[in-house]
Amino acid sequence: PASLPQSAPVLSCPPPPESLGDHGRDAWIDAMPKMIDAGYFTQLDMRTFERFCRAHDEVAKCDRVLTEEGEHSVAESGYICQHPAVNQRFKWLDIIRRYEDAFWLNPTARSGKQIAKPNQQKVASRQRA
Repeated sequence: PASLPQSAPVLSCPPPPESLGDHGRDAWIDAMPKMIDAGYFTQLDMRTFERFCRAHDEVAKCDRVLTEEGEHSVAESGYICQHPAVNQRFKWLDIIRRYEDAFWLNPTARSGKQIAKPNQQKVASRQRA
């Protein structure tokens, strides 16, 4: 059986990529230091974490569109139609929730987990209990 790739823990918070929007940068600046301090964030996680931050930018785009155009409109037939950005927003929020589970960023994901202390070299296991 193939072994899992090994990766060194990230010990300090690198700056967010310049291509992230404001909300993505905020997510990066808020969440990454917490994961690094917990001792389980590694170099292998960087690309996935960047996608997590980009999802925050996508939610912000949907919010902007919905603020400008409204969540609903009335069709010529009189039916009330939901703006497509409403479903897009739900999709991106679900993606964020999945990333939060993967990165242990919510209480449910962390329940029963033992996370390394910041001064320990050992990286915590991500296997489900």
